[in-house]
Amino acid sequence: RKNGGLNIVPPYAQKQVKVYEGRIEALESIRGYLKKQTEKYVIMTDSNIAVNFDFNDLLHAHIESGADATVVYRKQEIPKPLIKQSTEALDLDHVSKIYINPTEMGEMNFCLNIYVVERELLIRMIDDAFVHGYTSFVRDILERQIEHLDVRGYCYDGYVAEIHDMKSYFEENMKLLEEENLNALFSGNQIYTKIRDDNPTRYINGSKAQNVMVADGCVIEGD
Repeated sequence: RKNGGLNIVPPYAQKQVKVYEGRIEALESIRGYLKKQTEKYVIMTDSNIAVNFDFNDLLHAHIESGADATVVYRKQEIPKPLIKQSTEALDLDHVSKIYINPTEMGEMNFCLNIYVVERELLIRMIDDAFVHGYTSFVRDILERQIEHLDVRGYCYDGYVAEIHDMKSYFEENMKLLEEENLNALFSGNQIYTKIRDDNPTRYINGSKAQNVMVADGCVIEGD
């Protein structure tokens, strides 16, 4: 879409080529864009998960609850690559505690880094956090104000592919060779992507391919 819809925020500051230190810096850099929008709510999500998610249900639940912020989570063990990174454990429905780098093992309410916040409230949050030098949306905003904000948890139990490193990227792609996982990700809500007019896949004489997903434009020369 030319107006509204899905927008991807590049992970670099505008005035200097460096990766954002956190979500707060990224949002502050597009403050002007947020001010110009007319939509009442903002849905934020990271780009390292593949999930067939109907945001309409999430938005409806957020509006009905009257919450200041809604956090999407799923019940699972913390992925090994994230044990030493920033993760959150959230209580069901009304969020009363947020854990950063929890040491407990086993299944817990694992945050998917998908949030719904009213646009004007988000701008006020970001402005206040940025002038204080904060960087993390969860640690420096939600956790600090958990007793003052009405934060709700939204449980998602569908298929989620989480990409944290090269190893998980490979493993998640290999999982999609199983029909059950492929259907779980793609047979729900229809997914619209930009048209790609690439050449079809070329299989060179003598090549062999079995149980593979191959993108347009690829050339297969081996087994």
